[in-house]
Amino acid sequence: MLGQTNWRSLAINLNQCCAKLYNDWLSKLSLVMGESNVKKRRQEQIFEYVSLENAVSVARLSEIFRVSQMTIRRDLDELEKQGLIVRVPGGAMSGRGGRAEPTYKVRVYLNAHEKKRIAEAAEVLVEDDDLIFLDLGSTCLELASCLGRRHVTVVTNWLPNMIELARGGQCDIFNTGGRICNDELCSIGVTAFNAVSQFRFDKVFIGVGGIDSQGISDFRLESVAIKKQVIECAKETIVLADHSKFGRKAPIWIAPLSVAHKVIVCDCNHVKDQIQTLESMGIQVIGIGNGNDD
Repeated sequence: MLGQTNWRSLAINLNQCCAKLYNDWLSKLSLVMGESNVKKRRQEQIFEYVSLENAVSVARLSEIFRVSQMTIRRDLDELEKQGLIVRVPGGAMSGRGGRAEPTYKVRVYLNAHEKKRIAEAAEVLVEDDDLIFLDLGSTCLELASCLGRRHVTVVTNWLPNMIELARGGQCDIFNTGGRICNDELCSIGVTAFNAVSQFRFDKVFIGVGGIDSQGISDFRLESVAIKKQVIECAKETIVLADHSKFGRKAPIWIAPLSVAHKVIVCDCNHVKDQIQTLESMGIQVIGIGNGNDD
């Protein structure tokens, strides 16, 4: 039988072997994808890890991602410049907290894979020549990248949506106008409210901060006023929500659940009870897998 010393030696050798295999794989990946893509993917994963742990040290990140602490520090500095994390001595902390919502620059990284799949499912519902209102939010931004290639008319009060829609080069885009909210880049106020009141939308795609038994809710009073009005002007209201929004109550109430004709959600296993509640109210729930089942 192997003694304790031999077991320790075997474990160390195995760990070193795994590290070598990982580094060899990373080197090959760098050649195929390019250093910039590997760096981008690593930074995305670092952001996700910091968001989950709330605080983490440089040494721990260096151990997890098997790169030097200097490389981790540079990654953290770049993430901080983007407003995604907060640097602290020896590590980093999440930029999220309290009842305030993270900025859209942060939100686009949260549950990003789910949001992409929700957007793909939402696009299937769209017909050519539809008149659509597209709300602000990171899931709606994913949908904008799909709708830009479609022959539809899209009204939106969010500048990032307009940019993404324009990249597709096919759809007609209407901006509501109004005062621009500096941190979110959305149009708000009387001008935007009056503008959406003039339309009768075939479909309205709404992003929310929370869904619970009392209804749908969000974080910003000014943008909630626009959401309420477009719901009034919609033939069909479709709520887009990743699983983290279910059972969550944001500070500003938008409307009861009954306003929603459809709700599109990913990773349904986490929210089975909430889905049953929606279906019992006659709301169609379009549930999609998270794509990681296999």
